[in-house]
Amino acid sequence: MSERRALYVGIDTYQHQRPLTGCAKDAKAMARTLCYDTFDPENPPANWPATGRAILATGAKTPHITAKALSGRITNLLRSAVGDDVLFYFAGHAHPTASGLLLATSEDNPDQVRAGVYVDELLTLFACAQVNSATIILDCCHAGLAATTNVERNVVIMAGAAADQEASEFSGRGQFTRFLLDGLAGGAADILGRITALSLYSYVAGMLNYLVGQEPIIKANIEDLLVLKRVKGKVSLRDLRRLAPRDDQAGRFSTRDTRIKLTPDHEATAEQSSPPLRSRPHPAPAQLTELQQDMDYYKRLRNAGLLETVGGDDLFWTCLAGGQILLNPLGQYYWELAHRGWI
Repeated sequence: MSERRALYVGIDTYQHQRPLTGCAKDAKAMARTLCYDTFDPENPPANWPATGRAILATGAKTPHITAKALSGRITNLLRSAVGDDVLFYFAGHAHPTASGLLLATSEDNPDQVRAGVYVDELLTLFACAQVNSATIILDCCHAGLAATTNVERNVVIMAGAAADQEASEFSGRGQFTRFLLDGLAGGAADILGRITALSLYSYVAGMLNYLVGQEPIIKANIEDLLVLKRVKGKVSLRDLRRLAPRDDQAGRFSTRDTRIKLTPDHEATAEQSSPPLRSRPHPAPAQLTELQQDMDYYKRLRNAGLLETVGGDDLFWTCLAGGQILLNPLGQYYWELAHRGWI
C-alpha cells in the first residue's frame, strides 16, 4: 500500500525582492489542514504528514530559505518514494525564465544570480522517483506557466494564477490558499465527504471568479483520481445503501423512480422535537414511531441534496398535505450504485 508524503514550503523573506506576508502562515495552515482526515473528529486518521521535515517555512528560527535547503527537502521527500503519493505545496515568489517557472528561494536575485527550483526540474525528479501520484499546489505569481508543460501519469498541478498574472494577498494571506483551505474544510467535498484535486479546483475557481485579475489553472493527467482529504459527509454510506433493494434488504425506494406518499403521521410532534423544529432530523430517532423514523431518513436525504418533493413544496408541508417525494437525478444515481452493490 502506498504511503503519503508531503512537503509544504512558505517563503516570506527575500534578500533582493520585496518581502511577502502570508506565505509561511499559509504553508503551515495547509499542513495542519491536510495532516488528518476529519470525517471522524474524535479519532481523526493520519492523512498527509505535517511534522518534522515536511514543513519548510521562513520564521524567527529560519529567516531565509536557500535553494540548497529546498533541494535537500525535496530529496528527502522523494527518498524511497517509489509507488507513493506525493504532495508539494509552495507559496512565495516565482518568476518566468528561459528555463521555465522558477520557484524562488530567499537569495534569488532577478538582476544577477537566480536561485530556487525550476518546476520542470521538480517534475523530472518526481518522474525519476517513480511516485504513484504527484499533487503540486503553487500559490505564487505566474504559477500558470507550470501548467504549460506536459505532465506524467497521475500528476496534477494546481496553480493560483495564470501565467501572466500575479497571485494576490489579502489581510496578510494568499487568496488562492484561503479558498483552498475553505474547500478542504468541506466546501469542496462530495456527499460522502471526499475531496479530490478536481473538486477542490472547481470550488476555488468558483470563488476566485469574482476577483479581477486572478484565474486559477489546473493541469492534470489522471488515471486514478486521488482523494486528497475526507471530511464528514452530508450523508452516511449506510443511508446510501438503504436507498435500493439488495440481496439483504428491501430498500426504501423499490425503483429509482419510486414516489412515496407521506402523511401527517410521518412528522414528529412539537413535543417530540428538541429543539422544536420539525423540519430538521430528530436527534433521537429511537424515540420516534416507525413512520417518523422513515421521515427522519427522508430528511437526511433531502439535506444531502438527493431527494425532492413532487411539486417542489417544503417537506414539512408536503407531509401535512399528503404529498409525495422522489429521488432527484443525483439520488437516482446513488440508487443505481446501491442496487448494483457498488457502494
